[in-house]
Amino acid sequence: QSQLHQTQEELEQSRSQLHQTQGELENYQSQLYQVRAECEEFRSQLDRTQGELEQTKALLNQSQHQLHRTELVLEQSLVQQHQTQEQLNRLQFEQAIASQKNDPSQMQYELLVWDAWYAYQNNDMTKMRECLKQSIKFTPFSHTETVLNWLDSFAKLSSEKGCDFNSYALTNSEVWKELMRPMLGVKKMTVAIP
Repeated sequence: QSQLHQTQEELEQSRSQLHQTQGELENYQSQLYQVRAECEEFRSQLDRTQGELEQTKALLNQSQHQLHRTELVLEQSLVQQHQTQEQLNRLQFEQAIASQKNDPSQMQYELLVWDAWYAYQNNDMTKMRECLKQSIKFTPFSHTETVLNWLDSFAKLSSEKGCDFNSYALTNSEVWKELMRPMLGVKKMTVAIP
């Protein structure tokens, strides 16, 4: 009987432990369900966030494309504005010399010198050289006087427009030296190394 009583106690203790273990297991399962539900919710949020991110990326790409197009249009507008301003300035200069000079040849000379100065201001040395070359056909001056007149005209036009003019840098440039050679009868010298 004592042994039976002890066995019953052990059985009750085992049942109690089993009951406690089942409770812990149910609690663990409940936590597991909760974690799973949170995981599902997180996945759902992640999917939504990824969708929003893709949408934002698409909008950003679209905005960048529109910005690039706007920049191109702005650049074209600035070029057109620059060209229009150049045409207006030249027309004003043409009208000013037309009221002072009757000789078409002299007018043509002055316009070509103005074009050369404008090219110089825009750092287009090739165009400057070509305009000055053409002006020689219409110049009323000797070669030396023409060269001095070019420099005087460049200085005067620069002063009127508030632009910088460095006669030393211009006259020492390779383009200017090339322009001077035929005018001053100087051939390009080549040095032969023995």
